[in-house]
Amino acid sequence: MLFLLVVFTAANASAGETSAAQAPDLLGKRLLVVAPESFPYHYSDIETGRPVGSDITMVRELSKAAGLSPPDILIVSWNRAIREARSTPATVVMPLSRSTARDAEFHWLIKLRTTEFGVFGLEKQMLSPKYIVENDISIFCENGGIQCQLLEDLGIPKEQIKLFPGISSDKVVSMALRGRIRYFISEIAIVDAGLKKRNLPPGTLTQTYTLPDTVDDYLAIHKKNDPALIKALTAAASKFSNN
Repeated sequence: MLFLLVVFTAANASAGETSAAQAPDLLGKRLLVVAPESFPYHYSDIETGRPVGSDITMVRELSKAAGLSPPDILIVSWNRAIREARSTPATVVMPLSRSTARDAEFHWLIKLRTTEFGVFGLEKQMLSPKYIVENDISIFCENGGIQCQLLEDLGIPKEQIKLFPGISSDKVVSMALRGRIRYFISEIAIVDAGLKKRNLPPGTLTQTYTLPDTVDDYLAIHKKNDPALIKALTAAASKFSNN
């Protein structure tokens, strides 16, 4: 499963795009949104190439509510997104899975969704962690994603967890449908959306195992960022969450 990054930069904006009363220190500021390809949340439209999706719409609305200029948006890998979120000044990342370790780094703005994960494949064989280990079955996992850690927490050895860096979740679904990947871990909602997008019936890819733990995904900002930006986004997020 792939995450989304927002980089804060200076830009000119019209009076209608910003609100000096809301955020006087942020007049003319613009968010650059950088997101992994993850249908249906944030992805490039196949015809126009423009970033679209439910999370893209949400970030545009949040930026406006915070008194910022309309954001620029790019689609990048998850590894780049989390790297930039930690190293580039004035960034916001989403969706970021919340954990105790990340609580020290990030301020959580909006809870986006509770995510359920499953192991999928074309074969109808139902799996268990014990069966996976004893039969030396490889599970493909997005490099750097929380899914890899979830597999390790189930006791699956690292050598059986195969990484696919820089490949979108939708691409992984395509590879599995063509038999190029035997088993992979993914958000259940993303696989369901990918099958629906291709006019394929549910169950075309078998959900061979459902992970017992869910993960809460958030819009988050690194705590080292400009306090004025954090304050504006926090206020906007609070109003956004209440709507």
